[in-house]
Amino acid sequence: MDPIRRIAAIVLALALTAAAAGQQKPLRTYLAEAETLKTQGKVQDAVVLLKEAVAAYPNEASAHFELAKASGETARNNPDMTAVMEGINTAFAEWEKTMVLDPNHVEAHMYYGIYAVNVPVFFGRLESGVKHLETAKTLFEKQPSEQTKGALGTVYQYLGKGYELQKRPDLAKAAYEKVLVLVPGSPSAAQAKLGLENLKKAEASTASATPAKENAAVQPFTEKLRQNPNDLNALLGLAQGYVKQRDWTSAVETLRKAVQVDSNRADVWFLLAKAVMADASTGYDKRIYQDQNTRTNLAFDAVRTIEKAHRLDPGNPRIKLWYASACIQMPFFVMKMDEGLAALEQMAKDPSLPDSLRAEVLYQLGFGYRKKGNAVWMQLVKNLPNSAPVQSVYEEYGTRETVKGTIPKTGERVVIRFHLGFRDEIEPQTALWVEDPSGRSVRTLYVSGFSGFAKEKQVDLPEWGAKTKFETDGTTGASIDWGSYVFAWDLKDRQGKRVPNGKYKIKVEVSWWPSMRSELAAAEIQIGNVPAEASVEQKPFIPYLKVKYER
Repeated sequence: MDPIRRIAAIVLALALTAAAAGQQKPLRTYLAEAETLKTQGKVQDAVVLLKEAVAAYPNEASAHFELAKASGETARNNPDMTAVMEGINTAFAEWEKTMVLDPNHVEAHMYYGIYAVNVPVFFGRLESGVKHLETAKTLFEKQPSEQTKGALGTVYQYLGKGYELQKRPDLAKAAYEKVLVLVPGSPSAAQAKLGLENLKKAEASTASATPAKENAAVQPFTEKLRQNPNDLNALLGLAQGYVKQRDWTSAVETLRKAVQVDSNRADVWFLLAKAVMADASTGYDKRIYQDQNTRTNLAFDAVRTIEKAHRLDPGNPRIKLWYASACIQMPFFVMKMDEGLAALEQMAKDPSLPDSLRAEVLYQLGFGYRKKGNAVWMQLVKNLPNSAPVQSVYEEYGTRETVKGTIPKTGERVVIRFHLGFRDEIEPQTALWVEDPSGRSVRTLYVSGFSGFAKEKQVDLPEWGAKTKFETDGTTGASIDWGSYVFAWDLKDRQGKRVPNGKYKIKVEVSWWPSMRSELAAAEIQIGNVPAEASVEQKPFIPYLKVKYER
């Protein structure tokens, strides 16, 4: 090519580039198209489009704000916990970018705050959310008008909720009362009235509560704390007294006060972390009915507290081991597996590590690798359920038999054996119950702790719930995982009376999460004058259910 033609080609290329730049899609077009997609229910497509808008206009606050809103909407009614957390965390990150670009973006402050006081505590956004709501309040109050009055009422409503969660009842009450003045008769006012009623109930409950009797182990410390509530040594002594009593809730509450007195003591944070983990390991209890996120919050709290201790004393191998172990032992949604494995791998390479600690490090490392491998299999099962390798996954879950309760050696009984042939990120919810010939529930023989305590608040076992009306018959227990299990029924109903002879159905229902797999198995057995047995085979989740009537 001669020089003139070469120059002409370069000039043409530059011209085309300039033209293309001039034809860049306007931001308002991106936002309008995204809004249309959202109205069509295509929120995920809107997120993809808005990410393009942010890439094209990285310094435009409105682009980040709209991406944040759309990302938050992807979390609604989504059964995939990982996707929910990703959507919400993206929303918070984009609102933060919005406020960096425009510190007075009142809607970003408001939306951030509303989401922060509504998401579960384990997201760790409550404190910052309240601050952003306070900023939104200040910004709205600087521009008073009829138009901003409604928005201000909404801000005060959620401020009240945030203060209530922070256990600041006086501020919560003032916020709720402000809503009633600003927007009487509105939906925000209705919520504010409910909030005020809750505060009254909590106040009445506290006033009527009988003070717990102090025992000798804690009395000296409580006496010192009456004189000086910030006496750190007294707080630590009181916490140790509660630990000896295995009163983990009181121990945790006391140690939280201790870290407020001195937030730079790694040993105090370590004690708090161990108390939280001990509380988390006790299993499900009645707190689940009030708050279905109780144990989820405990998992996040355990990691946050031990992480704080580790940051304050990174050279302490015992604290580091506890930190790494918590990262891999806690449920998948804590999302700390890689950090835990990295810390354990580093410790395993340390030649100065004592053999006693090295053995624990290697065990936890192996546990973490196995758990991470299992997570990969779960993705396979979830995303490619009909592929041949999935069958290999099911086959890997071999049989192991665990006897639950006592199997009587004499007398009438029905011995029940079944196998759970699948394993997910966390243990499934399982129920085992008996129905009479008419299909009515006779007795629940076992139900996993979460479902047993949550009851109708969160239904993971719909068949069991519908038939038993969530009656546990005192049989709620720790969740069982994959393997074979043996239970026995003594032929008594929930009132303790021997059931009449006849045909009865033994049912097992199981539900896994987050893969959302579930199965129901039922076997009919004749109760009467002669021994009998029955079995059913279903694959892959409950490979077999065998029942045997013995005399």
